[in-house]
Amino acid sequence: PLKIVDYSTLFNTLDQNIQYSFMSFSLSYISAFSDFNDMYNMAISALKLNNKLEMLNEYLNKMFNISKIDTINDEPYLMIDKWVKLSETGQGIKTFINIIFSMFILEDRALFIDEIENGIHYSLFDEFWEIILNLSKDRNIQIFATTHSKECIESYNRVSKKLNDTQTVYFEMAKNKKTKKLFMRNLDNEQLEYELSHHGRYRGE
Repeated sequence: PLKIVDYSTLFNTLDQNIQYSFMSFSLSYISAFSDFNDMYNMAISALKLNNKLEMLNEYLNKMFNISKIDTINDEPYLMIDKWVKLSETGQGIKTFINIIFSMFILEDRALFIDEIENGIHYSLFDEFWEIILNLSKDRNIQIFATTHSKECIESYNRVSKKLNDTQTVYFEMAKNKKTKKLFMRNLDNEQLEYELSHHGRYRGE
């Protein structure tokens, strides 16, 4: 039988799928240079449709005492006593929101985060890691995160032990003093704790 195709609807659907695919691809890698400005509206809409925005709001409140995030006139705003443009807030808040957006949208996929501690105050590291480790399991996301921060590594180790997390792995990159070649090794919680308390230089990921 003859099937009549509404090309306007078809093209709109294709356009939405392409935009969502582009957003998913862009959210797969996060660094200090990541710019999500053009994707916040789509990300917030996606979280609303999947009933996940309230969970993000809970995380924002737990980390930064921010009541909620929403879009006003197609621009992301945060409720901090009053509505404040996300673009006017600090890098730590943006980094956190970018990571959580990515984790909600990239279910069953991999996420790469360069310098995961970027902009996050060291006093918030434990809360930060607890959210990341728990949410990654809930969303079945494999996270590859790098950091050069001793405080961030110490916090990861504390929280990992606290949660009795047996699925995360810490890898350390170093250089052999004799051969000058780079090598990588993985350390369990006890080995990492010993190294952190007995050495003065830290290069980890």
